[in-house]
Amino acid sequence: MPDTLINLSQENCGIPLDTVPPCPPVLEVSNICDTLFEGPFPTVLENTLSWLSPLSICPNLSDVAGYQIYYQAPGETQSVLAGELFMAGDTTAIHRPEKGLAGCYFVVALDSLGNVSLPSNSVCVDNCPD
Repeated sequence: MPDTLINLSQENCGIPLDTVPPCPPVLEVSNICDTLFEGPFPTVLENTLSWLSPLSICPNLSDVAGYQIYYQAPGETQSVLAGELFMAGDTTAIHRPEKGLAGCYFVVALDSLGNVSLPSNSVCVDNCPD
């Protein structure tokens, strides 16, 4: 055997690139208008957002690192970032609009490399009729 071994095999170095975003969450929004409320009306009005995690919708795409919540106030044309959650297991949030309860919401999921899912379904709520 010769004292120097020459290896003529090909060598390729690379880093795997994840460009697949998570599935979009499925959003629901509730507030005090949804229940038969008895008692003094609360002084702080809030909407409770809850969504189905992409981990349960698309288990084969299990990379979820957090969520971004977007809110569009009545009469506005743009949605604004209303909050961020950085835990995949957090699937509820509370939002207190500046005026009343009315507005529209959607949520996007983020994976660990910053890929953003498509927006969830848009849910609009209105102020209580009474």
